[in-house]
Amino acid sequence: MYEIRFLEMSEEDFAKYICITGLLTDAEIVSIFQTFNRLDVAGLSWTQGKRYEAHAFSRFVGVDTTFSWYYNSGHCDALTVTVNNAVFFHGVRLFGSPDGQYAVKFTIKNETVTGTFTSQEDDDSVWGYDVMLPKPIPLLKNEKFTLKAKIEGKESQYGQIGKSSVNVDDINVTFENAPSGLGTNDTDKNSGQFYKIYLSKP
Repeated sequence: MYEIRFLEMSEEDFAKYICITGLLTDAEIVSIFQTFNRLDVAGLSWTQGKRYEAHAFSRFVGVDTTFSWYYNSGHCDALTVTVNNAVFFHGVRLFGSPDGQYAVKFTIKNETVTGTFTSQEDDDSVWGYDVMLPKPIPLLKNEKFTLKAKIEGKESQYGQIGKSSVNVDDINVTFENAPSGLGTNDTDKNSGQFYKIYLSKP
C-alpha cells in the first residue's frame, strides 16, 4: 500500500476516487490531505512526489475589457515562446468573460489538454481560466516552443500592449509571433490570448 504514490495525484482526484474506497484509515487520509496542503506530517508512510513552485509570467501591459475577442471555429490562437534557462512548463491562463464556458484544445510540443473551462475573475479584475498540464514538462535552455489553443466560446477579454520579454528571478521569457499558418485567430506578440504562462525552475 505504501508504494502507491497517492501524493502524485491531484488533491481533487484523491478526494474523488481514493477516499471512498475504504483502502485507507481516516488518520491516513487526514495525513495525506495535510501533505497536499504543505503541512509537515511526522512519520508519513508515503513517498512524496516532486513539488514545484510555479511562477506566473504575464505578457501584457493592458487588457481590453470590452469582451470583443472572437473565436473562429477551427482556428487556433498561437504564440511562440523562448526561455533562457531550463524550466518546467505547467500551463497557461487564457482570457474569458463573466462566467463564460470555453471548450479548449491546448497544445505544447507533444502534450495536449482538452476540456471545458469556466471563466472566473482574478485579483486583477481580469476574466480568465487556467489550462494546466496533468504534469509539468521540461523545457531546455534557449528552447523555442509554440503554444496553440483552439478555443470555442463567447467573446472574451484580450491582452493589449504585449511585452517582448518578462523576467521572474533568473528566468527570462521572450515572446514572438507564431510561424505563419499556425495561428489564424489573430493572437500575436502584441495582443490576443495567453494572458499568463506558468513556469518553475527544476
